[in-house]
Amino acid sequence: VECRFGAETVTGLQLGSNNIQGTPGFISIFQLLPNLSTLNLSRNPLAGFNFNGIENSASLSELDLDATGISSIVGIGLSPSLTHISLRNNRISGFPQEIFQMKTLKTLLMSNNQLDGRIPTTFDLLPNLQTLILSSNSLSGVLDGIDFPSSLRILDLSQNLLSNSIPVTFLRGIPTSASLDIDLSGNFLSGNVPGELSRFSQMDLYLQDNRITSIDSELCSKEDWNGNDVRKYGCSGILCPIGHFANGGRQSTNTPCARCISAEYYGTSTCEGESSVTRTNMYLWPSLAFVFVLQILI
Repeated sequence: VECRFGAETVTGLQLGSNNIQGTPGFISIFQLLPNLSTLNLSRNPLAGFNFNGIENSASLSELDLDATGISSIVGIGLSPSLTHISLRNNRISGFPQEIFQMKTLKTLLMSNNQLDGRIPTTFDLLPNLQTLILSSNSLSGVLDGIDFPSSLRILDLSQNLLSNSIPVTFLRGIPTSASLDIDLSGNFLSGNVPGELSRFSQMDLYLQDNRITSIDSELCSKEDWNGNDVRKYGCSGILCPIGHFANGGRQSTNTPCARCISAEYYGTSTCEGESSVTRTNMYLWPSLAFVFVLQILI
């Protein structure tokens, strides 16, 4: 329980992992706690959550319902003040259109749900959105035509069913001076990684395990991308080339791109067939060479 200093009022409830059951609701909560700004009911086996009355929760800014098993958030769009919503590891399906009514929203976390259908294209209706995490769902469709607000800095659409190529207009409207973290890994994206993305000077870009067949050479000189790995390794710092693989799908200080005959696309993160041999050779050869030299010296 969090209280406001110098006043007899509760501002935060942290009730995660307490085996709370049933269907709690805002009417009962805010009749008792009208100044509540943070509510955490995560990891409780709820039957649902009743959002009736949320329009009267003018102080509420953070709501955490992770891993509660809820399947509906009907009514949440009436919130006048929520900035942070965490709904991970639940059973929410489709894509709740009420989300787009929440103009104060800055962070939306909805990974590991049952979101499906075509990915929405109107995220720009959320003018303050900074972090959007929708990973590990079943969202389909293409990236072309999706509009994000200029405030967006972190985007995770990994492990979905997105297809076609990355459009040259991807992330349009976001300032080129922004420092971005973009994860599109584990989809069905194909074709070329467009050079138009070079307009961003700082970006961590995750594209492994798609069906990408080329990288525009203009991107391979973006020295501040991927934690400076592009400065060190060029294109391989974005994605390992065809015929190679690495954990994470790209070269980094501790993970070189190793040969892999079965790697058909850029950014392969596992190798079938000769992977065990490749990994063994990659890590044992330096040790074997040392032993050989030592034997000569002895």
